[in-house]
Amino acid sequence: MATIGRDFDSYKLWYYSNDDLFALIHCYKGTVFMGRISFFKEGHTIPPNANLVNGPSIHFSASRFNDVMTILHQERPLYLFLNPDTLTGMVANTHFEWTGEEVVVEKATLGL
Repeated sequence: MATIGRDFDSYKLWYYSNDDLFALIHCYKGTVFMGRISFFKEGHTIPPNANLVNGPSIHFSASRFNDVMTILHQERPLYLFLNPDTLTGMVANTHFEWTGEEVVVEKATLGL
């Protein structure tokens, strides 16, 4: 089966206190749900990624939360990918990144 890919341009975030879940991010294109990213508390079992009826469900440990949030804040376009055969999932951008991009932006901001 082919890899499922869904692009998204916005998200909603929830933090949990009394559950196996640490945080849950619903991903949208406009107002259409494209999939979700779930983070599970350390020491809790991380269930396999899943192919939901309306999009991929990609699962990470809570230790990966800041990494994924950095990607959500700094990159675009963004995609959720899931291989239904292996249940391997990812959050990714699909364009080339310029090396030193942050340095150029920093210098431009400082007027250098």
